Amino acid sequence: QDVRIDNLVLALLGDFITGNIHEELPALCAVPPTQAILLAQEYIASGIQYVLDNSKLRLTIVCTCGNHARITHKVHWGNEQGNSLEYMMYHNLKSVFAHEKRVTFIISEAYHCHLNVYDKVIRFHHGHAIKFLGGIGGITVPVNNKIYRWSNNPQKVDMDCMGHFHQLTDGGKFIINGSMIGYSNMGALYGGYERPQQSLFLIDKVRGKTVHLPILFDC
Repeated sequence: QDVRIDNLVLALLGDFITGNIHEELPALCAVPPTQAILLAQEYIASGIQYVLDNSKLRLTIVCTCGNHARITHKVHWGNEQGNSLEYMMYHNLKSVFAHEKRVTFIISEAYHCHLNVYDKVIRFHHGHAIKFLGGIGGITVPVNNKIYRWSNNPQKVDMDCMGHFHQLTDGGKFIINGSMIGYSNMGALYGGYERPQQSLFLIDKVRGKTVHLPILFDC
């Protein structure tokens, strides 16, 4: 109520479809990957249009590829984007909103995507380059370890934003997004119950990251 917000960063962090990366998935998925990615594109486009129609916000849309939308059996780190249905979807969305002056797409050509927000640098990525391995300290230990190793890169980074782990987590210098897929057999085996939710946080030009809260869903 006291601060006018003019800019929204919408992070599309990947895994918008389940895909066929595991042997059992073709039998379990409601629709095959190409149809699923078209449906995901339709949903995302309608959400972007809703924001445009109901606000005066300027949108910066950061796009990174997840591991589930790949068309290869394993991740091809040398050309991950070229083998991702999400990379194609992002460029389709960019074409749809090419006439919108309030929309800017940043489609990553590599695993990491860096964005300056005021004087802070946020590093966006899906998160699948980090191996969980089920440690006692939870996901925070491998994430902090990986961020420490990435700190050898000369690119200054103030915070990481990722998805992948289906665990909404604020680790201070990193944020892990929640998942829309909700509870599943995989979650029962490897994690625990977490309701469908997404992450929203605010960055103040003077104070940096301030408010962080979940967007909760009933689906």
